[in-house]
Amino acid sequence: MGGPGRGCLCVGNVSLSVLYSRLIMEDSVANLARRLHAWGLNGLAAAFLENAGPLAFLGAQALYFTGPVLTPFMPENEVTALARRLEDPSAVQAFAERLTEAES
Repeated sequence: MGGPGRGCLCVGNVSLSVLYSRLIMEDSVANLARRLHAWGLNGLAAAFLENAGPLAFLGAQALYFTGPVLTPFMPENEVTALARRLEDPSAVQAFAERLTEAES
């Protein structure tokens, strides 16, 4: 019987699998930011995110629900990464700033 941490490599209090999933999420969000910039929608998306407030959380839930339908347009991992990002208000603000930086 294993205790916590058995079979898991940890750095401090964070497992490497958590760090790896965060890196994948950051990469997915960066890809989405580049895609929005290429489509010329980064300014609109940034303005929406900055003013979304609690609607961002509802948007995350909508993404979880409609994720399978969106896969022809976006890879599933990017849909999930965006939904996770929308659940965290500080992450929403950071994503909006990233979109604004991409604009200049």
